[in-house]
Amino acid sequence: MKQENDRWLLTLVAGSGQHPPTDSEGAAKFVGELRSPLIAQMLPLFEPTSKMTAYRLSKNRWRHYERWKENLSGYIAMGDASCVFNPNQGQGMSVAATEAGILRKCLKQTTPELLPRRFFAEQARFQINPWRLAVCNDLRFSSVQGERTPAIRFFNWYREQLALTPDSTVQKRLAEVDSLLKPVASMFDPTIMLRVVASSLRSARRGKAAYDAEIARARFGPLPPALTPAF
Repeated sequence: MKQENDRWLLTLVAGSGQHPPTDSEGAAKFVGELRSPLIAQMLPLFEPTSKMTAYRLSKNRWRHYERWKENLSGYIAMGDASCVFNPNQGQGMSVAATEAGILRKCLKQTTPELLPRRFFAEQARFQINPWRLAVCNDLRFSSVQGERTPAIRFFNWYREQLALTPDSTVQKRLAEVDSLLKPVASMFDPTIMLRVVASSLRSARRGKAAYDAEIARARFGPLPPALTPAF
């Protein structure tokens, strides 16, 4: 990702018991195994500006302040103080910013004594969306500990069907949910579900190979051309 002052940020993510390397040789080998060769071809053209650092989160955690019976007057918890997600989902800053907006609204509409109760209730109604996305996605991997209820298994199966549907409307809705612009429940709108079913029927008629190619174009686009160093 390009940053200011002509600098670039390289982020490596791994899971299922694997850990990204923190040395230059390991990083080169890691990116060399990616689907696209572009990043591996870019690395030799860059000069590191700092050492690589690692960050690891062992669990998702939600502190349910909205369930407390005690009087929490004068106390507010936001961001990681309330809920910690797997950073691989890229939700933390968006969640914190949205919660700041919820707090602003509650401050305008609620007395100080009632503020925590109302804020935590509205925070929980929003927070359930990124929580479901993060936890259900993590439980797709066998190395992750946690109960895989029928609801979680169905959610992961259905979300995969959305990702495998080349319909642009379905892809847009999935992106909106992942970006926290729409609630998780909007993935189950009848119009979206009908498009998924229709796409599956078309794939059955056209054959798996043609359908897989259409999926690849919809999800990834064409691979970039080989990079030629400008020396």
